[in-house]
Amino acid sequence: MSSIVVNVAIGILTSVVSGSLVWSWQQVKRLQRKSRYHAFFGFSAARECVIIVGQQMNNPLGIHRSDVRALVEVASIATDGGVVFQIFQPDQFRGGIGGRVEFCIGGPYANHRTAGHMTTYLPGVRFKPYDRDRHDSIAIVAGNTEFICEANQREYVILARAFSFSRGRPLFLIAGQSGITNLAAAYFLRSQFDVLRRAYGADRRFCLVLRVDRPDVYGHESVHIASDVTEVAFGS
Repeated sequence: MSSIVVNVAIGILTSVVSGSLVWSWQQVKRLQRKSRYHAFFGFSAARECVIIVGQQMNNPLGIHRSDVRALVEVASIATDGGVVFQIFQPDQFRGGIGGRVEFCIGGPYANHRTAGHMTTYLPGVRFKPYDRDRHDSIAIVAGNTEFICEANQREYVILARAFSFSRGRPLFLIAGQSGITNLAAAYFLRSQFDVLRRAYGADRRFCLVLRVDRPDVYGHESVHIASDVTEVAFGS
């Protein structure tokens, strides 16, 4: 066999081996990421999750269009995790938390389940009452800090992961001052889960206040962490 043929054969073999190693490494990385994804969202061995979405304050039979888009973001999280999801409005679901993964979308005045979750699991944060004549209407209060809604300028939303007192599956709470902030938090949860996972792992609760800057100009993607209020929110 000539040296040319030998060199060609060696080149082909090297390419095949290198390609197989790259493919195997990519498969390992994909499986590792999937495992981290499942662990963070509590999907490991879970078959289903529930999504509770709030109602429009002036239309109890309707859902704000931004909340519908937030619902789509959260449904994508479930679909990527390979679990079946069911969608309910607050008056359609009375189950406890821990037995299944739950995503609850909407502030406490649009979603009374959110109000219940905050009172039970996040006693250190609250929303000020809605009053169109007050500048601090629906401000988020965490300890001595207020996050005041400046419509279309600077708006806020709570993004939290909580567990029942007996642990179990997590509750993800998205409670915003407006529909666009709910969408922003859902987008942040889906797109930044790796950042959150590195910070809080698979089993640590957290409560963040996210800020959305100029949503009338930049939409829901102009979102970032304003403050980590975990210690205050959970009273620990």
